[in-house]
Amino acid sequence: MKSRMQQPTALTATFALCITLLSLPAFSSPLTADQRERLAAVIAVYQERAEPPAISVYVDQGGKELYRADVGMGDVDDRLAVGPESIYAIGSITKSFTAHAVLNLIGAGRLRLDDTIGSVLTDYKGPAREVTVRELLNHTSGIPNYVNEIPGLQPRLRRGELQRAEMVASFSSLPLSFTPGSRWSYTNSGYYLLGLIIERVSGKSYYDYLRDEVLKPLGITQVWSGDDREILPNRVRGYDVGAHGVEHATPWYYLVPYSAGSLLSTAEELAHYRRAVFTSPAMPPSVRKLITTEVPLPSGEHTGYLLGALVRTNFVGLTKYAHSGEIWGFSSSNAYYPERDTTIVVLTNRKGPLLTPVSLEREIARIVLGLPAPSIAAGPLSAGTLRRYSGEYALGPMRIGPPTLSFVASDGQLYFGFGAVSDPKQMLALLPAGRDRFVLADDPETAFNFSGIDSQGPAKRVVMDALNGNIPALRTP
Repeated sequence: MKSRMQQPTALTATFALCITLLSLPAFSSPLTADQRERLAAVIAVYQERAEPPAISVYVDQGGKELYRADVGMGDVDDRLAVGPESIYAIGSITKSFTAHAVLNLIGAGRLRLDDTIGSVLTDYKGPAREVTVRELLNHTSGIPNYVNEIPGLQPRLRRGELQRAEMVASFSSLPLSFTPGSRWSYTNSGYYLLGLIIERVSGKSYYDYLRDEVLKPLGITQVWSGDDREILPNRVRGYDVGAHGVEHATPWYYLVPYSAGSLLSTAEELAHYRRAVFTSPAMPPSVRKLITTEVPLPSGEHTGYLLGALVRTNFVGLTKYAHSGEIWGFSSSNAYYPERDTTIVVLTNRKGPLLTPVSLEREIARIVLGLPAPSIAAGPLSAGTLRRYSGEYALGPMRIGPPTLSFVASDGQLYFGFGAVSDPKQMLALLPAGRDRFVLADDPETAFNFSGIDSQGPAKRVVMDALNGNIPALRTP
């Protein structure tokens, strides 16, 4: 059986999209001309600053299209514009599909959250054999992330046609970063293993099981594996921005990201899928409950990361379920606001800097849902005040990317950088946004909240509000 999500004949197949509201209030109403102008403006500003050749935005409210925009080039060489049928790589949003598939097997009684890697993948060797499915789902496994934690592997990931066994061999023998279940650290390796678990338990390829048992019952058909051998007429090309401007992103083989990030979809179909998870009567209630379940750390600290590979947060008073994605040449975001039955999807064909589709999605949500803009405090702060925030802060029980955050006060401004950096020229400028709160000057949707400040001493803690989550860090000695 072919590994791709759809057979070629399925490209023209139609399915009844069974998305019925389950006791949700009707909020859908046409956008005003002012709202549409503001949406077009924020998309244009994002394209100018983040420099993706193309952006596709889709907003669904109450099961109906509220807004869509497809701007820019899906293929720069041939000057092909993007449109409603454009197919983007969605990166780590794939994890939500993978988690859904795993929880579908659990709901059917074919797998348990407490099953270990070794009990399912009996040929798996390495220190993670006793890691549970639950710990894989919520990133508390301690397995090193093959994307950025294994020296020398990156060039092979970007250009090699690595198969499943080779990918697992790249991380399976490495020591765990911490005792499983004790901390949270984002790892693609865990979600790669979940794809293999799906295959072992279901007896189907990951892509076939996802298509047949997870997506088809929801009426979702426009999702593909990412195998570049498949002919997809509307496939968007991925780009980076180099020293001389836009350039092609390095190609990658679909089994490198696999169940951690290989999937492709359109903006509209991704919105339909996200909403169907929460509203479709075809979704088993037990599976939906698992998808929205959070397992706190032993300390009682909440990570916000759910078993369904979604991040649950409060956004300006509204519950938000979201996940972002990034892979070579592409970055994306999708979010669902249940109180307003609103789904927002942003897809772009550039792997972004810190200014990501998450920030654009937040701006769109503020306009569509009538939420206030983030505040910016008036006037500069004194050099003495800024020094109280300066320093290096270590990420504690939760980590995504580098282990530290750095802040430097210089020339009346506070600067931020990932990792141990101290040169403002290599950092991002911040603006004050209220008491002990700062936002990125070029992206007010990314914020830093400091605390633990007494009358004399410096801040002891900072929480970074970015990428749909709140990540705490403590000042280093």
